[in-house]
Amino acid sequence: MQTWTKSLNRAAVVSAGLVALMAGTLQAAVPTQWTYKIIARTGTNTVGVPTNSQLSADPTIDDAGNAAIRYTSLFASNDGILLYNASTGTRSLLAPTVDGDNTGDIDLRNGLLTTRTFLSTIEVYDLTGTLVKTFTTGGPEGITGSFNRVRLTDDGRIGYRASASTTTKFIIDNLPTGGPRTQANIDQTGGLTTFLYSPTVNGSGQMAARVDSGVQQIRRYNAPPATGFTTIITVAGNLVYGSLGNGTDINDNGEVAFYARRSVGSVPDLLRGNGTTSTLIASGDGLQYSSNSFTNFTPSISETGVVAFRAIDLFNQGGIFVGDGTSRFQIAGGGQFITTDDNQVLIPNPGTNPFIGNVRINKQNQVVFGVTLQGGGSALLIATPVPARCNPADIADDQGNPLPGQPGVPNNGVNEGDYNAFFSASGFFEQSGQGPAAIGGFCDIADDQGTPKPPFGNPTGSNNGVNEGDYNCFFNFLFLPCVG
Repeated sequence: MQTWTKSLNRAAVVSAGLVALMAGTLQAAVPTQWTYKIIARTGTNTVGVPTNSQLSADPTIDDAGNAAIRYTSLFASNDGILLYNASTGTRSLLAPTVDGDNTGDIDLRNGLLTTRTFLSTIEVYDLTGTLVKTFTTGGPEGITGSFNRVRLTDDGRIGYRASASTTTKFIIDNLPTGGPRTQANIDQTGGLTTFLYSPTVNGSGQMAARVDSGVQQIRRYNAPPATGFTTIITVAGNLVYGSLGNGTDINDNGEVAFYARRSVGSVPDLLRGNGTTSTLIASGDGLQYSSNSFTNFTPSISETGVVAFRAIDLFNQGGIFVGDGTSRFQIAGGGQFITTDDNQVLIPNPGTNPFIGNVRINKQNQVVFGVTLQGGGSALLIATPVPARCNPADIADDQGNPLPGQPGVPNNGVNEGDYNAFFSASGFFEQSGQGPAAIGGFCDIADDQGTPKPPFGNPTGSNNGVNEGDYNCFFNFLFLPCVG
């Protein structure tokens, strides 16, 4: 876990296994303690990817913590996608089957991965690396190519922007096993609609994007077969904002994260809106963050309304941040130490642009990001918020979902939910067979001697994963009251 401390003055980075960064003078409501796991690394200490490869473009993560990123190598024929399976802790390398190369336009949802190849073919894989289905050009809407921002729905459909001869369309595409291909035309250019920007899609098939249709708007389209849309924001008659950014993201509640520029001073703001209200998340006003490149990178929003984003701080260092409208927190920054769950210390390159592509956040508020490192190489990391816990045995919510649990499900201390999680199919016995790969798992609550991990203890012994030490610690605290 990492702890940073920052005040209005440039403060020193404190690295002692635990680090915490306080977001200015705000009273934080977003998580302020995080653990960090290396998913891939290039350079001297290669993890998961071929030697002499580089991480490229945007990473992705699903709600189970599975993650993926594109990598490139010295020879294009060896380029591929690193796929991390969170339940097994294993990594696999995928190469598209159509033209031997792919783009960084990838997405993960419910254990499925989409990737777009350079020949305008979309492939869908499962977590074993098996090709499940292939979407080509054509279909009822006459798609001719230029697939853009491909995103999965919960039931395996895909949404995207694409060309259809002389028009551009937003499409929800379905290719069921044994059934005919169907395509829902969500919107298209023509008439007043002059441009459709890169869209985003949620689990139900709602789509959101900036649309220029006489005026600049952010729209949220209804999931097919329903039609129509809700205007999240428009500059028409807007007394505050005169223009909109290009990048958007939508969560499963229909909330949209987007950028807008104020009419006065062209100050860029990051907001979250639902069509009725909008909430300010952060501002590139020179008081919170620099306006430099503030709107260049697409934000990502979780089901709890937490928005992850890239920005340059007031000390001209690039950073990864989260905010919810009441507080903000920095997860990583240029030149600042990151201590991972296996006690490696990484230092992102100092400067304004140490990170790779956009960030993504999932329903559990886990944030995946790529970073270039001092000393060479790069890494793909998952930052996981450390939930408030009752005692070491408090590992799940009341329904047995490992913490941070499911949104809306209470966690009333140690109870049957924790017991069920510990002995679930993905619990102690599964993790005890994973060796060091289980470090940081929800059953990894102690060192090998059974001493609880922070914040409940300060173990000095080794921690080789999930084993008898964790088993003993769990039952030592299962029937005890909350600490403090």
